[in-house]
Amino acid sequence: IAGLCIVALIAGSQIHKHYNEFYTTHFFNGTVINGEDASKKTVEEVKDDIKLNVSHYALKIKELDRNEKITAQDVGLEYVDDGKIDELMEEQEEGKWFLHLSGTTEFDVNAGTKYNEEKVTETIAGLECFKEENVTKPQNATLRDENNVFSIQDEVEGNEVNLEKFTAAVKEALDKGGTSIDIVKNDCYNHPTI
Repeated sequence: IAGLCIVALIAGSQIHKHYNEFYTTHFFNGTVINGEDASKKTVEEVKDDIKLNVSHYALKIKELDRNEKITAQDVGLEYVDDGKIDELMEEQEEGKWFLHLSGTTEFDVNAGTKYNEEKVTETIAGLECFKEENVTKPQNATLRDENNVFSIQDEVEGNEVNLEKFTAAVKEALDKGGTSIDIVKNDCYNHPTI
């Protein structure tokens, strides 16, 4: 029995040592980063997953009369390694691997990204909502005189997008990883003044 206990103790010690070493470079079982399973993945594998997710990014734009989208490729959006995934690994206490055999631990890490300003400008200019044939300019209410009978002709709201407000909304979404903007709710349209 004493020999069996010694064998079990040595085997247990070897198993613990193995997992200690493994979890110095791999995330614990049940680790979820930005909604993606990172269990038993290395830092580089997690970064590759983030790069892939960023490459599939799309910003949906809800307009008055249509929907459009801007993709990562349209604006040159790409992942920038800011060291946050490395920090998560450094904070992981590999000696406590046995506490993570079940359950999940979730982390939300804002993935650093960058985009090409020129491509953003070009992409915005090419959207359907900026094409002349699709734009109705706002018109102020006017006073009409028909044989000394005066009436007010109502204003026309139109659908002309305010380029400055719209560009700011798009860049804010890109910076924060937002996946949709509603340009009516964000008040990105030009309005009549009267």
